[in-house]
Order: sequence, then C-alpha cells, then structure tokens
Amino acid sequence: MTGRSTPCKRGAAASLRAASPLPATTQRPCRRLGLSDPGREAARLPDRPAGRLPMLHRLTRLRKLLACCVALPFATAALAQATPPSAASATEQQLRDGGGDAFRHAMPAADLELQGDATYQRLIGNARASRTLLPANDARVRRSRAILQKLVPYALKWNDRARDWRWDIEVVRSPMIDAIALPGGKFVVYSGIIDKLSLRDDELALLLAHLSAHALREHARGRLASVAQDRVADERISRLFGLVPPVGAQGLRTDRLLGLRYGTADETEADVIGADIASRAGYDPRAAINFWQKVALANRRHPLDFALVHPYTYKRELALRKRLNDMLPLFAKALGYTVQTLPPFPLTTAQRKDRLPARAKAAAAAPATAASS
Repeated sequence: MTGRSTPCKRGAAASLRAASPLPATTQRPCRRLGLSDPGREAARLPDRPAGRLPMLHRLTRLRKLLACCVALPFATAALAQATPPSAASATEQQLRDGGGDAFRHAMPAADLELQGDATYQRLIGNARASRTLLPANDARVRRSRAILQKLVPYALKWNDRARDWRWDIEVVRSPMIDAIALPGGKFVVYSGIIDKLSLRDDELALLLAHLSAHALREHARGRLASVAQDRVADERISRLFGLVPPVGAQGLRTDRLLGLRYGTADETEADVIGADIASRAGYDPRAAINFWQKVALANRRHPLDFALVHPYTYKRELALRKRLNDMLPLFAKALGYTVQTLPPFPLTTAQRKDRLPARAKAAAAAPATAASS
C-alpha cells in the first residue's frame, strides 16, 4: 500500500473534520500530497457563480447524443435492408476512398461517349424538327466540316479512343453565341457565334480545336464527378431514413453535359492542346487571342452562357501570349515557313482597336488591308 488514502478513507476523514475541525497545520500534509479536501470543495461551491453558457452547451451536446443513440439502431437496420453488404457499389467505394477524381476514372469512357451521342442526337433532332438545322450546302456548314477534317488527324494522339470516334459537326441557325463539344467527337455550332463575331477560318479553327481538347481530355468526367457525389449522397440519406431514392439520375447526368462549367485547369489544358492541334493543322495560333477577345467584348455587351462555360480571364490571355513562342514554330512548319518569315497577324478585333490611339489604329489596320488584298 502507498501513502495515498483511498476515496473511502478521504470521505471518512472529511466527516471527522466536519464533526470536530482540526487545526490548519494538520491539513497541510494532505495538500502537499495533492489530495483534495471534499469539505473545502463543498464549502466553495456555493460561492462559485453558475455560468449559463457552459450549461447550455452541455445540454445541447447531451440532446444531440441522446438523439444519435435513439436513431442509430433504426438507421442501421434501414441501411442494412436497403443495401446488403454483397451489393455494395464499386462507384460508391471509389467515392469514399478518392472523391471525384476516383469517380472520373471509375466511370467508363464508353458510357460517357454514349451519353454524349444521346445528347447530340436529341439536339440535332430538335433542330431538324424546328427547321433550324442548316443544310449541308450552307457555306458555314462547309467551312466548319472542312476545318474539323483538317484538325482530326492531329487530335488523335491525345486520346486512344479518338480513332474510333464518329466525328461529326452540325450548324444550327440561331442568334446565340455558342458552340458545344460532346464526348465522342460531336459538335454543335450555333450560327450566331460565326456571324456575330465575324469569325475567320483561323479563329473558327482555334474554337473547334479548343472544344476538341475538352472532349479528348474527357473534362466532362471531372465536371460530372461532383454531380455523381451529390447523387450518391442523396441516395444514402434516402436509404438511411427510409425515404424514396431520387429517380432519373441517368437523365440528369445527360442533361448536365450541356451546362458544364469548366474550371481554370481545364481551360488551360484545352488552350494548350487546342493551340497545338490547330498549329500543326496550319492555322495561326495567334487567332486564339482574337477569338477570346471577341467573346469577352460580346459578353460585356450581353452576358453569354458560352462565357460562363469557358471563363476567359486576363491571366489566361497572358498565358496564351506566352505560349505563342512554342506554337508559332509548329504553325510555320505546317506552312513551310520559318518563324521569321511568317506574315504579321492582323489585329482585327474591335475591342483591341478601341483601346489603341489613332496612330496605332492606322498601323494596325495596315497589315489587315495588305492581307485582304
């Protein structure tokens, strides 16, 4: 036995002190040994102010603990009935382990391409029914298909499955400034983006190459991952509390392909790959700056959905200019030139001219006049 007294002994000593108080000198060894004096603690309790906030916190925690204890048996039984262990979904396991990136790789590319084809057929069917689908002999359709045909051979290296894609593009008559690339090499271009922005061949090629890069790198997978996480979470909560699980998840993901908003990393990658594809195909990569400046100007006049899907910032423009040193040699090689002998690219965007003084405007207009002649 050690020199420390047990709780029973301390309680007996406290009762003896209450009956006949001992001198203070006899209580000092207890304090030196680190023993508490129940009598003194009881005497100090009435003088200590009672705090309301800590008490409320304790009651709140106690209430939550009791609620969890009551609901846990029912929730466990409901979850066991709804999802037996043998039917655990591999997708849900990936989401638990790795989040959206894991789901991106778990989602088969073939399924994503099937969704893209279904969305494409629906859009084209609606345009054909409303008689807004431009015929094959329309100049804008011929231009778009000719440019895409030149881009495809240089796009195949960015995705092994791209060789088996049925690349196709259609133009829909509409005032909207918009263009869509769907998984599997399907494109829908609205005539407003060609007509209202007065796109040259180089600018249209950089647009299609940029959209192709999104499809080749399967950026839709990453965007759909957050949707899938929300869907799985909703199903879990529904099963947990015995509610009806949400329906139409497949249709929701198909519709989501039309409203995906790409992030900064996706846009940067699409800029790099798109410029590489277009430059090797013989289209001037400097046209990308012109095109995105036109989009920015139109977006300032009237907000565009296209600008929300593909956000264009000042940093992105600086990155495009910085990468020209790598892309111009590819473009020059495709044309049989050297970088030094390339003709100057004319500044034709309205927003660029508006920022220049009168002399600079005249100097900028001179190469454009020479190129047109």
